[in-house]
Amino acid sequence: MYGIATDRIFGNGALERDLSAGCLPSQATVLFTGLLDARQAVDLEFPFPEPVAGLTAMRRVTFTLAWNSPINWNHRQYRRAKLTVDGPREMPSATRDDVGVPYNPGRRGTVQHRCMETIRAFAAERLTFTVTCLEQAGGLSAGVPFALAVTLEVGADVGVDVYELVRAELRTQINIGLQGQTS
Repeated sequence: MYGIATDRIFGNGALERDLSAGCLPSQATVLFTGLLDARQAVDLEFPFPEPVAGLTAMRRVTFTLAWNSPINWNHRQYRRAKLTVDGPREMPSATRDDVGVPYNPGRRGTVQHRCMETIRAFAAERLTFTVTCLEQAGGLSAGVPFALAVTLEVGADVGVDVYELVRAELRTQINIGLQGQTS
């Protein structure tokens, strides 16, 4: 759709619909937030329901990482922290295609965005994303707040309610966690 030069001017393109109304039944978005120290990494798991894993129709995984980096004005790199996101490691690289803006140029700022599609079935219960914090520009003395938004979607014509499937998996995880705690 856009070339690399156009992407640098216009970013990821025009918004296709108003996302403030929530997800469509064919998609689900989960927002992860946290705080990372220097040389620290965290694995974040997104539910991947079995009916979606077994599909041989289009499935798209979109993820966006954003963070606030402390600044060192006296250093040429100026950002004291660089965060990266890798994954999903369960999605074989031979079976997926990157869609949209090239990923590597987007790793230079404080927002990283990636979109992958596949039509091949693969077995996984979860999609794991690893967020890593690295020091730069004179070191890091405090944690860096971050947010990772992950969206899983299938074609509207597939007829799978991804939103409800992911919601049910998340509810199960929450209930299990609460049952094991004591007051």
